[in-house]
Amino acid sequence: AEAIKKEINDMTEAPDTRVLSERKQSLRNEIRQIETYLGRKEYIKNNSDRISDLEKELRKKSEELARLEGVEFTMMQFAKARIAAVEDKINGLFSITKFKMVDTQINGGEVEVCEAMADGIPYSTQNNAMRFNMGIDVINAICKSEGITAPIFADNSESVNDIIPTLSQMIRL
Repeated sequence: AEAIKKEINDMTEAPDTRVLSERKQSLRNEIRQIETYLGRKEYIKNNSDRISDLEKELRKKSEELARLEGVEFTMMQFAKARIAAVEDKINGLFSITKFKMVDTQINGGEVEVCEAMADGIPYSTQNNAMRFNMGIDVINAICKSEGITAPIFADNSESVNDIIPTLSQMIRL
């Protein structure tokens, strides 16, 4: 009976599972590492797919940008041609006065202006005689386009040697 009691006492002792617990923990750590690796692999695949989608979108946007730049270029060429046509039509009305409608800047850009010129010199820097004649030229163009004549009062006309001809009556002061 003593042997049976000893055997029963030996059986009630918990078996040593420390080795199995360590093995279990080791396997769990391995599983976590594999899951982390697989997670990274999935993350990389998702990011690669996203990069591919964004590159496709970039190509589409680049094509759209190129198309729009072509449209913009065409519009700019049309605007330049329109301004040149208007400039030619306006300048055809005058004998000595020409109007500059576009000014090219140093950086190559163009600005719309409307500047009266004679012999390539702006009105603001002309001498008094040329300003006087440019004024008569403008009056002649208006009278011609409207089909009328009006008297012109010309002050300081004594300072002008050659006055351009006009159909209007000139009263020289």
